[in-house]
Amino acid sequence: MALLRRIASAGTVAREAAGLATATAALAAVPVAVGAGLLGGAAGLTRDVARAGISGSVELTRRAVVHGTRAVGTVVTGADPLPGGHLRDLVGTARGMLEPPEARHTRRVWGDRDRIQIEVEAPADDEPAEARRSLLRHLERLEGVEWATVNDVLGRVLVAVDTRRVGVDDVIGVVTEVEQARGGTRIFPQRPDHPADLEPLLAATVSAVIDTAALGVATAARYLPVPALSRHATLVMAVLDSQQWLKRALGSRVGPVGTDLAFEATSALLYSLTQSPTVPALNAAAAIQRALEMRARRQVWRRRERELCLPEPDNGSDEPELPPGPRPTPLPNGPVETYLDRLGPSEFAAALALLPLTRSPGRSADLFKALNHRAAVQGRESFAAWLDLLFARRGVLPMDGSAYRRLDRIDTVVVDAGTLATGPPEVVEATGQADGWDDAAVWTAATRLLGGDSKNDGTAHDGKRDGGKLRLGPPRTSTDSPGGEVRSLLQGRRRMGTVLVAPGLDPHAEALLTATVEAGCRLVLTPHVSTGELAGASEEVPPADEPLVDTVRRLQSDGAGVLLVSATDGPALLAADVAVAPVLEGRSPAWGADLVTAPGLADACRIVAATADAKRISRQAVRTALTGNVLGGLLAAVGSPRVGQRRATTPGKWATVSTMAVGAGTAVRVARRPVPAPTVHTPWHALDPDEVLRRLTDVPAEPDERRKPKAASTPARFARTVAAELADPLTPILATGAAATAVLGEFTDAVLVGGVTVVNALVSGLQRLRAETALEELLLEQDRTARREVQDGERTEEIPATDLRVGDVVHVGAGDLVAADARLLEAEDLEVDESGLTGESLSVSKSVDATPGAVVADRTCMLFDGTTVVAGTGRAVVVAVGQATQAGRATRAAGGAAPPAGVQARLAELTSAVLPLTLAGGGAVTLLGVLWGRPLREAVAAGVAIAVAAVPEGLPLVATVAQQAAARRLSGRGAVVRSARVLEALGRVDTVCFDKTGTLTENRLRVARLVPLDDGTEDDLLRLAAAGMGDGDAAAHETDRAVLDAAGDAHDGPPDASLPFAAGRGFSAGVRNGRLVVKGAPETVLRRCTDAPDLREHIQQLAADGLRVLAVADRAVDGVPDDLDEAAKELTLRGLVGLADTLRESSVRAVEQLLAAGVRVVVATGDHPETAGAIAAQAGIPDADRVITGKQLARASESERARLVADHAVFARLSPEQKVLLVGALRRAGATLAMTGDGVNDAAAIRLADVGVGVEGAESPAARTAADLVLTDSDLTRLVDSIAEGRAMWSRVRDAVSILVGGNAGEVAFTVLGTAVGGRAPVGTRQLLLVNLLTDMFPALAVAVAAPRSSNGTSANGTGDDGPLAGHPLAAVLLAGPHSGFTREVRRMVGVRGAATASGATAAWVAGRVTGPLFRGRASTMGLAALISTQLVQTAWSGRHSPLVLATVAGSFAVLLGIVQTPGLSRFFGCTPLDPVSWAIVLACAVAGAAGAEVVPGLVARWRSTAAPAG
Repeated sequence: MALLRRIASAGTVAREAAGLATATAALAAVPVAVGAGLLGGAAGLTRDVARAGISGSVELTRRAVVHGTRAVGTVVTGADPLPGGHLRDLVGTARGMLEPPEARHTRRVWGDRDRIQIEVEAPADDEPAEARRSLLRHLERLEGVEWATVNDVLGRVLVAVDTRRVGVDDVIGVVTEVEQARGGTRIFPQRPDHPADLEPLLAATVSAVIDTAALGVATAARYLPVPALSRHATLVMAVLDSQQWLKRALGSRVGPVGTDLAFEATSALLYSLTQSPTVPALNAAAAIQRALEMRARRQVWRRRERELCLPEPDNGSDEPELPPGPRPTPLPNGPVETYLDRLGPSEFAAALALLPLTRSPGRSADLFKALNHRAAVQGRESFAAWLDLLFARRGVLPMDGSAYRRLDRIDTVVVDAGTLATGPPEVVEATGQADGWDDAAVWTAATRLLGGDSKNDGTAHDGKRDGGKLRLGPPRTSTDSPGGEVRSLLQGRRRMGTVLVAPGLDPHAEALLTATVEAGCRLVLTPHVSTGELAGASEEVPPADEPLVDTVRRLQSDGAGVLLVSATDGPALLAADVAVAPVLEGRSPAWGADLVTAPGLADACRIVAATADAKRISRQAVRTALTGNVLGGLLAAVGSPRVGQRRATTPGKWATVSTMAVGAGTAVRVARRPVPAPTVHTPWHALDPDEVLRRLTDVPAEPDERRKPKAASTPARFARTVAAELADPLTPILATGAAATAVLGEFTDAVLVGGVTVVNALVSGLQRLRAETALEELLLEQDRTARREVQDGERTEEIPATDLRVGDVVHVGAGDLVAADARLLEAEDLEVDESGLTGESLSVSKSVDATPGAVVADRTCMLFDGTTVVAGTGRAVVVAVGQATQAGRATRAAGGAAPPAGVQARLAELTSAVLPLTLAGGGAVTLLGVLWGRPLREAVAAGVAIAVAAVPEGLPLVATVAQQAAARRLSGRGAVVRSARVLEALGRVDTVCFDKTGTLTENRLRVARLVPLDDGTEDDLLRLAAAGMGDGDAAAHETDRAVLDAAGDAHDGPPDASLPFAAGRGFSAGVRNGRLVVKGAPETVLRRCTDAPDLREHIQQLAADGLRVLAVADRAVDGVPDDLDEAAKELTLRGLVGLADTLRESSVRAVEQLLAAGVRVVVATGDHPETAGAIAAQAGIPDADRVITGKQLARASESERARLVADHAVFARLSPEQKVLLVGALRRAGATLAMTGDGVNDAAAIRLADVGVGVEGAESPAARTAADLVLTDSDLTRLVDSIAEGRAMWSRVRDAVSILVGGNAGEVAFTVLGTAVGGRAPVGTRQLLLVNLLTDMFPALAVAVAAPRSSNGTSANGTGDDGPLAGHPLAAVLLAGPHSGFTREVRRMVGVRGAATASGATAAWVAGRVTGPLFRGRASTMGLAALISTQLVQTAWSGRHSPLVLATVAGSFAVLLGIVQTPGLSRFFGCTPLDPVSWAIVLACAVAGAAGAEVVPGLVARWRSTAAPAG
């Protein structure tokens, strides 16, 4: 299509060129004609010809110019720039750019061949409909007008004309006459730019030309002997740009576009005179990308105009759409707006504050220019412009292109469910109402009628039914089924049943909802009967009677930024902050939308997904801009006048280049994302096999997208992991600090700070890569195969499961693993284990009969991917593969959750609290230095040094190393951590939710109860039951295997004859020692017994206890009957056998230990409530008898749901969506949740929990893929070990953080005190870095990696008995309970350590000043030594039980002693060697400070406790 469009464009250009050539030829003919006249001697004739030639030549010249302008303009601007065919049109466009919005008289016109769009005046408020009708009447009377329609939203009239009979000027004349007749003012209202408007493109082009010219002049002037204007002249632009009153005044005269152009020209002039080409280059690049964006808008409008602009239908409403009114609250600020609001007041204040300090207006001017917001604004602008351009090339029409600039402010996505349901009508529900017509028959008949399987008279014949002709009655709406229609299935006048019919879902409906969740936005889905299966993904379903525009306004009132996806609701689209409208086939679009996409939802998926990228780009642009501001401010304030100060704006310029490049690159990646895989939502289980096969012939062949991608090389993967670690929240702070240190000339210090950051990222990336590699080896799936039927239908071939495609016919048998979702065509005694998908612990009997309206667990005609065939054979047709299967959808739903934040996020919160104090300390040092009369550069350098040194640069490394050590210990205990970050959440876990089937239980039946009759014993009954099948049959039914396992060696050798269990028969039989033994379903066996007692209540009681019941009966036989099925009659009932799922051996022990550790335990399963309660009781879970079902949970309100999850511990009959609902309810109730499971139905809940735990299983890759922690064996106590390790890691990290942050706090306090007393910081930059190296890095790392203390067989609680945790190496940690209040506890420890450190260092420094005033540097060295020693003593005392910590402290002190006492090295660090007396003072002060840290807090707490009662 792109090639065809280019050919068409080339053809247009060729026609224009031909016209130009014709005109040129005519001009050339003029002198020829004149010459002929002369030769002929006819002077009069010559004069006439000459006059005609001159007159014609002028006209031909004009035509040539017009043709050339239109030809070139169409290529350059994307559409015809002269719709009226006059050059004055271009002049009018330029004049319109310079008109103020309140007095704009220039009408905007667009034309393309036989279509014209003309802007119209706003009608009077009291007669909009009449104004519309009057205009249309007059236009349709004009000869040559085919039809006309008024678009009230755009304020334009669209006219289709015959260009041979009417021109653009004629149509404009009629519109003008009508407006004047109705009292028009010829003032056009202010509206958003139309995508076809030429004005925005012309304005961007003029800006680009101005800036490009300035760039050329500035560059050329540098090489010419032309003096440059002072660089401070550009300050005029910075001042003018901040004067909003001036912009408003100028805008009232020349309009906003003219104002921008005036400012652009002034800026370009100033920068060209100052010979500064960088800013004009940046402005030119921004203007060029803006021009390209506007050109793309005109191109997409021209391309789609005929598809979108259609005549009004005859039954269309004359009433225009009313706008919804103003937004109830302002749109919440995004990162860029917040940054601008904070930067604005700071610019002038900083510049004015610097003036008295430097007495240099030039430095204040440079500072004002350095605090520029261009980097933040241009980063988002670049992303939005390129995204608009690239999406326009895909066919997305931007009716309001500014919507792309608001994507970063969107946090809620509202989806009009009617937009998802645009497919052909389908039956949603069916109810049989006549004899012989069940629900399935009504569903099938109605589906055939809807599918067009009918005669011309609208009837259909079903040969299986009497009466012959069937038809569907007229549709009726129902308030209970929004979006659906109720229709009767009629046979003649007799009603056979009722069906609910609704449009089918778009193939990308599910992908749109998934994209919303993955983007981190709140999803609001309006009610619709077709979206029942998808509603679980939404966080809110508004009431059915609430208009969509009211929903949008309500969400906006709550502070949300709303993106709406709707195809038809104009008022709601006008109200939304970003409105996306997919076009419906054959209908005009909803013109109130900001972005009009092609039919379908693929483009809407891309737009919604782009919101996450927009937020990330805005945040990154703001961080980059702040870095440029800080570095530029430092250069302006204290940089050298010749180099540093002159380059104060350089960091901001490079920041702008960076943000623009990153924004454009991100937009390209977003636009190149592949279209989400479509999902067919046909209810295959509701159709009979013939209908399924018929429909599959219409399904298009799918692309081969399921093959595993080529694995990335190890270096590439390592680079990605390092890049991910560099995205840590502390990285921008450390990078800015390192750059600031370098700006001040301390390059060694900058390298050290930057090196710590890089080393941290390398270590963290290596650990992450190792963990991922180990997990990949664990999750490595064996290649699955399938038996596919070849075309002749008589034989099969074995193929890899990945080669299966929709429409393939497969054969399955006992032991096969189903490799796709398939609809059964044939089934013989087929049973399938679906526990991994549905939670049912017992196998499910399968049949061919359709199951309309059934939930997944009850779709007995379907085979599902990942399930296992346990008995029988079947033949089925594949209906879904890969991500489109039920298992794939569960995995895809699980993939949207964010990974656990990890300790880094908690430490980032702590840093956010500490950073203002750190900056305040640096500011205090700077201010004190200035007050003491120190040079500003020296004072600022000291302030920056203390600020950078006080940033705990070791925090990321400490967190990484602590988590790495804990993860390594866990891997040795059978628990693989996907990301070490999950250990942070493990330490806070206070609730564990277990899946039952396959997690608490082994998913294997065992004999749980025996009920013998007629005075028989349990052993007799068990031996008799075991006689009913072949001994050791590997293909035996699961119930037979359970009985044989319990009976053991009850019989020697196989039976004389046997009949295996089959679902259709309901029992198995065997002949042994002259007796025919039968066991099977009670209802089947009892029918074959004589004089059997009434055991219905007993059987129901066993079933209520969660048992699967078998009846055992026998009779004597002579010999071996030929037909055991026929012989199994007149039996004597011997008893009942109860089977149950097997509880894991470790389940009870794990539950006991979790409860003892203060962890609440709940059970979530898809199994029956009775079974769930029974298993929970066996596992020892409290309140196991109180069971809540999934339906009860789903129906409950938010408050009721919170009460249910707080008061109940067992939740049964949960679908995967309801498990997600349960997880959300528990987390909203304040629980830190670990979700444990092994099946596909657990994957989404596992991913959305705080900690997802996957249990090792041969057929459960989905759950393990979604999990954060994978238990590699069946021992559930590994989870207890993991929680213990997480809690122990919290303690170690808390101690390490107190060392880092507390020591830094002491350094800040000591430096501020020293500066206040002496006017100069007592320690320098290198000395502070030495302090951090000796006291922070190595001691803190030693504390972080130290192994947790073992109980060593002693009691953790001091009573001699730890209960279930007795003997556990971390019993003390577990009994302490979940961690909470980390930040509060760390702040307390930081305060204590900081006070102790500052006290010890200050005391030693003061002692040095008093005792040694003649020795220069002695006091500073003593203060430095005490600062380090005080921290080391505190670290040694807190880690006194760890040899590693003690050794590290000793090593750090030895390094300190060596540095201070070695002359050359001591001088390098600004120190003086100390005598023994000085060292004695230092150590005494250090010990005193550390002792105070241990004693004073206890005394204060005791004093408070005694003072409280008195108060």
